[in-house]
Amino acid sequence: VNIVDSLTRKRFDFADRTLLTFDPTTVTSITRTKDKDELELVPGVAVGWDIVKPAKQKADAVFVDELVDALGRLRAERVAAYGKKADVFKQYG
Repeated sequence: VNIVDSLTRKRFDFADRTLLTFDPTTVTSITRTKDKDELELVPGVAVGWDIVKPAKQKADAVFVDELVDALGRLRAERVAAYGKKADVFKQYG
């Protein structure tokens, strides 16, 4: 970042871009629903993660751990608008 960019920042550049913040070790399940399809993962009894819906099987522990960690510190790249939700949705949909 050069000095000109630093001095010409817009107000949204200073907004908090944090979307989610949580301790990944406290996650008790992950559920994703799309239409009628549901995917549910839970920590395994001994180690790793288990898929319990739509069918019971072992999940990729490394991938799920990385996913939970990334979600626990999720940030937006930038803020496009700020204000009342209805006003922002009118502008951006």
